[in-house]
Amino acid sequence: MKVVRIQLKLEEIIECGSADHQAIDLLKTLRALPMNRNILTETNITATVNAIRAKSSDDQVIRVVDQLTTEWKKWKAGTFSGKQDSTSSEKPSLKEKDQGSSSRITESVRQKSREMLCAAIKGDGAPVDKAGDPQYLAQVLEECIYQEFRSADKKYASTIRSKIFNLRDAQNPQLRLSFLCGKTSPQKLAKMTSEEMASNDLKAMREKWTKEAINEAQSGTIEGTKIDTL
Repeated sequence: MKVVRIQLKLEEIIECGSADHQAIDLLKTLRALPMNRNILTETNITATVNAIRAKSSDDQVIRVVDQLTTEWKKWKAGTFSGKQDSTSSEKPSLKEKDQGSSSRITESVRQKSREMLCAAIKGDGAPVDKAGDPQYLAQVLEECIYQEFRSADKKYASTIRSKIFNLRDAQNPQLRLSFLCGKTSPQKLAKMTSEEMASNDLKAMREKWTKEAINEAQSGTIEGTKIDTL
């Protein structure tokens, strides 16, 4: 989703410091995108642009943010009456139909992935202090994973399954809680390997196994070495 991609970039600007020239381009792009009440609710993009406004001293940034929030308030209230994009009366070509079908399949796969990630992030549903919105976190995490592969292919699907498995792991609750409470960012979790996501106990066990294997290999080499005698 383009809105989420822009939101991620805006959040990076908020974290790293003022970058008004980048923010204004992103805000203008954001304003040109189609918007609806569901997108506003699910992404909480309003809070992000308001954070940009609070951080910026640039009059143009402030003006564009004010224009955006005014329009979005109308969307939330159901009173926005913007013009719809004009559509061509020509029939779509076969190639365009195939592209449209492929796009629908991709979006269907991505939507299902977001739903499964959300369920894994929620866990048993028990209240967690300072927890983020599971639906929003799932959406951002899926977007980060999708951007890594630029396709909902086998590698994408395998990565999604790995995240779900590890987030659901009853032996490793800290991973889910760390992500839910913001200690682990979606960008970081998206790139973490299975080894990196493992529980501390499992990591310690793997380290022990590795050391034992190295020691055995070294011992075997020493024992099998022939010592020449004079």
